[in-house]
Amino acid sequence: MEKSVIIEKVHNYIVKESFTEKSDIQTETLIFENNLLDSMGFLFLIDFLREEFNIEVEDDELNNDNFKSIMSISDFVSAKLCKNIRQVSLNTEY
Repeated sequence: MEKSVIIEKVHNYIVKESFTEKSDIQTETLIFENNLLDSMGFLFLIDFLREEFNIEVEDDELNNDNFKSIMSISDFVSAKLCKNIRQVSLNTEY
């Protein structure tokens, strides 16, 4: 999946859930420091990522570096998707 598609989907989700204008949230806007999501919103974000991108978020991945901004979330999702593709590829090799 193209990184730009991931960014757009995450951006739209944050806008919808935070009731904020899209133009007010940039890809590097700090989500929690700017109170765009609270702890419950974070749980819903994890559910969104699981459903939208078919990824599992491990406990040790629940850190500020992965979820501080739309860009960091998109980087995280992109890395997870690449890892999943590599894993499937390894499992199907003869």
